[in-house]
Amino acid sequence: MPTNKKLLLFASGDLFSIGGVQRSYQVLTDYLVKQGWKIDVIGWGVNGTDSGASQAAYKLDDNIKIWLFPKKIGKKLFAALCEAVTDINPEISLIVNSSQLGLIWAQVLTHLDRRYVYSIRGSSEYCLRYLWPSLKTMESVFLNAEYGHVLMPSYKKMFSDAISAKLEVIPSQIEPSKINAIPDKLNASGRYVVLYSGRFSFEKRVDLLIEAFSNIRNDFPEWDLWLYGAGPLENTLKALSEKLDGKDRIIFGQVNNTDEMYEVYPLVHLKVLTSEQEGCPMALREAMAHGVPVIGYEECSGTNEIITHGHDGLLLDNDDRVKSLMDGMASLMSKPELRRSMGNNARVTASKYDPLLINRKWEKLLLKAIDGNDSIKTSKKYKEQTEWSEKVLKDMIDKERFSNVYIFDRDPVLFEKHKKEYLLIYGHRLFDKKFYLEEYLDVKKLGVDPLLHYLTTGWVKGYNPSPEFDTRIYSNMYLASDSKEVCPLYHYYSFGCFNGYAPVPVKTNYFEKWPNRKPKNVYSIRDDLSEERKYFEKNYNRT
Repeated sequence: MPTNKKLLLFASGDLFSIGGVQRSYQVLTDYLVKQGWKIDVIGWGVNGTDSGASQAAYKLDDNIKIWLFPKKIGKKLFAALCEAVTDINPEISLIVNSSQLGLIWAQVLTHLDRRYVYSIRGSSEYCLRYLWPSLKTMESVFLNAEYGHVLMPSYKKMFSDAISAKLEVIPSQIEPSKINAIPDKLNASGRYVVLYSGRFSFEKRVDLLIEAFSNIRNDFPEWDLWLYGAGPLENTLKALSEKLDGKDRIIFGQVNNTDEMYEVYPLVHLKVLTSEQEGCPMALREAMAHGVPVIGYEECSGTNEIITHGHDGLLLDNDDRVKSLMDGMASLMSKPELRRSMGNNARVTASKYDPLLINRKWEKLLLKAIDGNDSIKTSKKYKEQTEWSEKVLKDMIDKERFSNVYIFDRDPVLFEKHKKEYLLIYGHRLFDKKFYLEEYLDVKKLGVDPLLHYLTTGWVKGYNPSPEFDTRIYSNMYLASDSKEVCPLYHYYSFGCFNGYAPVPVKTNYFEKWPNRKPKNVYSIRDDLSEERKYFEKNYNRT
């Protein structure tokens, strides 16, 4: 094993804000420094490239140097990062980034022929759906890494065999509790408490918890709901709680760091996480470490691999989310003995995430990556795919494409067959590839051209090309029974728009989730044609 232990950590997230990922940097790097590692950290910021480690929200060891770069992805940033990496001269780099922003860091290390480990901190499907433009773009970063990292065993399943073979599963660590909760007894204020802690954003679905608690609050007059966190939906959730509860027993709070949150857990009796998807939810496991029973949905990634239903918490069905949450909460709120036994079991579950155990696994992985000798790298298939990924990353650099790079397979036979329809629709507003790929993850997983998929398969399945065009409604309104073989969107652009036909918007919460993507104006064919011209002028040399 190597003795020159020099690590460069490319850090996701704002180092000067609290968060689970940021906390994990502190815990891991503190351990590695004690084991003799020399560590540099590169992150996003505006304070210059030689900031002290003491400025981080979670203070890093004084021997660690933080380099900050503005998040302005482009040629200048690429050159500056190359210069910094050359100066640092690490033995191994660890890229922690769940999104396409990690692409430029992988490009820098590929350009400099440096070894790296690539880590994502969410479920692989969530990261692909919302944070990466295409599966092949995501795969290029993993294939060119020495090793990849995911948080939970199921997250390996999405990837190809070549990637999965070198993916290590290491959950994030949590600090042991100092004072445990007493889930069957009133707290010092003479109240029982249901707790949510985390971000106030759409995927957390905190509105479900507010609605469920409001529906059963009269049956449990000794119980309150505490919502600890911040985020873009904070005002919306406060308005909802005021409407349903009158600011009476739903209480919002915030903390500045993990230590302050650890003062909250001993005061609560039940933890609820209503998320659609998670990575390896730290707030859930922290509550468990304090002996608090937990509730989540069985559909939620991460959560469904942490909670053992009926043992340390409850996993709820997804059919009627509010009703199942009401029933699950009521079953534990009414049974103090069950809360106590589940809380005891939860502490045992949480012990698996002890920092020392997790940090040792990380050091072993980093040393293995420095060593570079692994039997999985000798196969012909592996070498071919690694060569492909290296070429792809270098091609991106040559074309100065450092983020938001869509890589797809395009079947040449199908393309020739549907070329007329393809070229007519391409660049128009009513085909939104970002919407299409997020809404229909199966298309992203296939790695095929999204527009060609819609023209050949998607519209037949009733897939919608954008939030502003409902495929089935248009077909039912405007296409005669003998014209059902025509792609509705092609029909609109080739015939319908010239005859006064109007697209019908899809009933979706897409623009509620992504308000910044909502068009400024209601759709019109005149604006569409104008936008098409601008699109081609902007993208002519990049298509």
